[in-house]
Parts: sequence; C-alpha cells; structure tokens
Amino acid sequence: MSLFTQDPAENDTWQRVLAGDMLAYQTIVETNQSAVSAVAYSIIGDFPISQDIAQETFWVAWKKRDKLRDTSRLKSWLCGIARNLAKNWRKQNKGNAKPIASDSMVEPVSPEEDPLVQSIADEEQAVVWSALEDIPEYYREVLTLYYREEQSVAEVSKALDISVDTARQRLSRGRTMLRGRVAQLIEGVLVRSKPDRSFSAIVGQSDAAMLIFFKFLT
Repeated sequence: MSLFTQDPAENDTWQRVLAGDMLAYQTIVETNQSAVSAVAYSIIGDFPISQDIAQETFWVAWKKRDKLRDTSRLKSWLCGIARNLAKNWRKQNKGNAKPIASDSMVEPVSPEEDPLVQSIADEEQAVVWSALEDIPEYYREVLTLYYREEQSVAEVSKALDISVDTARQRLSRGRTMLRGRVAQLIEGVLVRSKPDRSFSAIVGQSDAAMLIFFKFLT
C-alpha cells in the first residue's frame, strides 16, 4: 500500500495518458523530469548520461503505462524505472561513459549541446561526484533528489515511496558525511544541472506508432 493519497488532478492526467494522450504525458514528464534525472545521476555520476537515461525512462514508462494502477505512486514508479535503467547501464558499461542505446529513437544530447552541463566545469563535476560516490547509495539518492526537488523532503519521500521521517533521517545522515565547502558546491552544481521545463518535446504521433522525442534544450 502506498504511503500517499491520490492527487485528483494527477489521476485525471494519467487517465488521459492511458487513453493515449501525448499532451497529457508531456505534463507528466515536466512534473517528474527533475526527480527522474536525479535518480539516474545518483547511480551514474555523469550528467549527460543521466539525461539520456531519463529520456529512456519516459519512453519505457509510456510503453508500459498500463502497468501503473496506483497514481499516488507515479513519481516513485518513474524513479524506479530510472534506477533500474541506470544500474543496468552501469553493469554493461563498467565506467565507460558512452550514451545508452535506445529503441525510443531519442537523439542523445552531447555536453557541447547542453548549456546546463556545459556551464558546469569538469573540475566541479569531478569534485561533486568524488564526494557523493563515497556516500552509500541510499543517502546519495536522497541528497541528489533533495537539491533537484526544490529542497522538499516531502517530494523526496514521494519519489522514493518512503516516509517523510525516513527521508529526513537519510538526508541528515548524508549531509553529515559531506564537508562544509564541498556540501555547498554539491548543492550549487545539482541545482544548476536541473533540467528545465523544455525537457520534453512531442514531435509526432501516428496510427501505426507513437514516437516520443525528449530533448534537453535551453
């Protein structure tokens, strides 16, 4: 049983998604893109690749949309898909930073094309991931989500389908594992790397197939 109650508006949007409404799905993407990419980053430690995985997540979720019955778990369901895809990528690549292959026909966005990633110096990214990598995954995931989700413990708990108290405890413990100046750098970099509202771009649909392209634009 979910810890959360269904949001009537979100449930209505999801019912339209189930009926094949891609505009409704764009709303779902815009609402959950930060959390999904945060979960992927907390496992991969690479912004461009985590964005590719986030794109793949929404394609997979679209194809499997009829599997979700409880819309109160929508965010955690999407994050779970992202987590599995990221872990699979990590196993397959073993640190080899190459874009994931996708049957969703998503065109990967390179660091050169993404101003958000481009604005973050390689040195900053290296320091941030070096610090986060030393923290157990369940603390790292909470920290990443917290800074991507407007510093809302409630949104973190919803994304992970855990209680607010558990989310708060993990956040507190994770913070104590970081050192002051590094913690400030991590916060700044994670906030700056958050995808904007133009994350999703619906290109077209046909009776024969649905093609969804998600692009990180400025």
